[in-house]
Parts: sequence; C-alpha cells; structure tokens
Amino acid sequence: MTILRGWRYGVFISSIVGVIGLALYPIAIDPMINTEKYKKIQERNRRGVFQEEVQPGSKYLANCLHNLILCIFRYESMV
Repeated sequence: MTILRGWRYGVFISSIVGVIGLALYPIAIDPMINTEKYKKIQERNRRGVFQEEVQPGSKYLANCLHNLILCIFRYESMV
C-alpha cells in the first residue's frame, strides 16, 4: 500500500472534495442559484392543489391550541 505524502496527498484530498462538490451541485447549489426554473416547475406541479385542503390554516391551529388549553385546565381542576 502506498503512503501519500506531500503534493500527492493534496491532490488526493482535492479530488475527493471535487467529486463531492460535483455530485452536490445539481442537487443543492443549482436550485438556489437558478430559482426561476424551479419556481415554474413548482407552479406547474401545484396546479389544482389548494393549500387549505392539504395543510389546514391558522383557524385549525387556533382551535387545536384552544382545545389543548381547555384540556389542561380541566385536568388541573380535577387534580
């Protein structure tokens, strides 16, 4: 087994970092730089999907919190 020293070690480490960078570029970096392309794709994919049906809004959350607080106070009064 060869021991890498000096510039060969630097080239080896740089090539590993380069390969990882090349693999991550289309996944992580390109969508952050070119947002318009991905906004158009997202708009096309979400056509016909209503967010309120999929993810309930603040009314639902307010009702849940209200019910949770009522349950806590009822439990404390029973103890």
